[in-house]
Parts: sequence; structure tokens; C-alpha cells
Amino acid sequence: LAIDDFKLYEADDQSSFVALDRFATDLRLRALLMRKININYIDLVRPDIHIAQEGSSFNFDDMIAHFRSDTTRVEKPKEKSPWIIDIDSITIRNGQMFYEDRQVEAQWDFKDLNIYIPSVYFAGQDTDIGITLSFAEGGSLHTSLAYNLESSDFDLSVELNKLALSTVLPYFRQSFNVSRVGGALTADVNLRGNLRHVMAFSIIGTADLDGFSMHD
Repeated sequence: LAIDDFKLYEADDQSSFVALDRFATDLRLRALLMRKININYIDLVRPDIHIAQEGSSFNFDDMIAHFRSDTTRVEKPKEKSPWIIDIDSITIRNGQMFYEDRQVEAQWDFKDLNIYIPSVYFAGQDTDIGITLSFAEGGSLHTSLAYNLESSDFDLSVELNKLALSTVLPYFRQSFNVSRVGGALTADVNLRGNLRHVMAFSIIGTADLDGFSMHD
């Protein structure tokens, strides 16, 4: 299945919510006979996403409400042989995402968003996720995550390079009466733990703050 030049508009029929040059995927139909959902790849090229938040409301709430069922789900007994879901090679290339929190007047513009997930398993194996992106105001982020859905163990590595602190000024203003903030944050951190015991984790790494300034 392939979709080219896709665009989804906001409810006002003017603003773009999601747009992308190409979406392509490949599903192994024969695996369905063995109670398996096996997807060879998912590829998204140049997705452009706009997310707006105001308090607890988002610009996609109307979409969720549209597809929400009005009936109460009846829990079915667990099947003896559950479905196995296996997704290989999820790739997002040259993406862009704009996020704004209208309540605190914060804006985040993510450029060059590239995500590569070699595989996602829903049958106990490890899932590996890698994300790289650049911030429009300066700096870049690279992350890699290994997560086991069955044991809930995770291993997260984060490399943050020269994030401009000016991007977090609206959050500083929630606690301080300041006009501007400057500086750049660099960090190289590894975090290991288990999501079932959130506070039992180990973290090692370094963080550097250069040229920090905060003005009245």
C-alpha cells in the first residue's frame, strides 16, 4: 500500500494538521492464517505535523471523539493462542513537527526529524527505537531505546547537543519573572530500569551548560 501527497486539514478546513509526501507499507497476508500480523516495513517521507495544546485540550480531540465508540466494551475471555504482532523497519525521513502550548505561549519547531525503528515486537522480544532531530532554534537530539514489552525492561541513551535554552523561556516564566534566558545545554545520558518499578532505575552520564544567563 502506498499513499502519495497526503494532507489532512484541521476542522476549519484551512490549516494543515498532517501532511506527507509518501506513506508506504507492506503486509504479509499469509501470516494472518497463522495468527500473526507481520509488516515488512513502514516508510513515511517528509511528514509535517502541527500539534496545538490549550490546557488539557488538543487540536486532534475532535478526531478522537469522532471514532470513540458509544457502547461499553465487553471483556472477552483470553484466547489460548494470542495474536503475534511483528513490525519491521519503521522509518520516518526528513520530517517536521510544530508544537505550541497556547496556554503558556510556548512553541517548539522540530526540523530534520528522522526516526528509525528496526523492529517492534508484541511477543516478548526487544524493541529498538532510534530518533534523531534538530531544533529550529538550535541544537540536535539523538536517542536510542531498547525496550522489552514482556519484562518492561528498558535501556535509553540520550545525546543532546547544544539545545538553546531560549526555547524553554515560557516554562521559566511559570516560576520566574524574567524577560529572556540564554545558554546552551549539552548532555550524554544513559538510563536503565523497568517501567513496573519506575523509581528503581540507574542513570549515568554528563551534562554541560554553556553561556547561561537569565535577565530580569
